[in-house]
Amino acid sequence: GAIAVRAGFLDFENVTFRFPKTSLDLTGGLAIGDWQPRFAYFLKSDDLRTVDRLATNFAAAIAKSPARPYGLAGTGEIQGTLAGRWARPEATARISTEGTFWSGVRLGTVYADVTVSDDAFFFRPLRAYDGDASLSLSGYARYKPRQGAPRFDLVASVSKFPMERILRYLAFDYPVTGLV
Repeated sequence: GAIAVRAGFLDFENVTFRFPKTSLDLTGGLAIGDWQPRFAYFLKSDDLRTVDRLATNFAAAIAKSPARPYGLAGTGEIQGTLAGRWARPEATARISTEGTFWSGVRLGTVYADVTVSDDAFFFRPLRAYDGDASLSLSGYARYKPRQGAPRFDLVASVSKFPMERILRYLAFDYPVTGLV
């Protein structure tokens, strides 16, 4: 693909970036000066830990302070859009991954439609399958507080999914184990 500068816009025309075991195809670009994103993307990875490192580096650059890794691992594809401001993105993602870990928690095979908007992740839905266990989430989880809005508004459907994984993912420290 080509990279061009047009009318104050850094334009990526079907550009492929290659990282270890990962490729990222971009169409769209950045307005020069405000550097805000307007992209459609397709990511394919044989090792999502590479994506975790890239995302952690971007988060640290945006926040201008160190960022903790997200704990993402596995293989798969993510496609969608990214717009808005780096500090308050508007994004969509269609996710299809295998052997997936998030926040260090094994989710297994994941299929999801996720939107990031208004400082929250909206799951429409997120479905995870690990052997005969399954987990489905619909609703939202806020990553920044909003007055008058709950931090979580989620509906979960769970079958034979280990409770300790769910609690660890939600950062709840309770001595509970067993299948739900």
